[in-house]
Amino acid sequence: MEMTPEKIKASSEVLRDIGQVIFASMFIGPLISGSFNYWMISFGAILSILIWYSSVSIIRR
Repeated sequence: MEMTPEKIKASSEVLRDIGQVIFASMFIGPLISGSFNYWMISFGAILSILIWYSSVSIIRR
């Protein structure tokens, strides 16, 4: 199955949206609510960056 440019763009946008949800729920949420857990916030930030990077990598192909 060949990936068309439209499918590649859609996949990139889905990954970008997933990254935004993870960033909000695991990084911003705990900072705002006051339930500061260093490991959770660090994991959320790293995971968000990796997913956003994957999104950019897909679209550049």
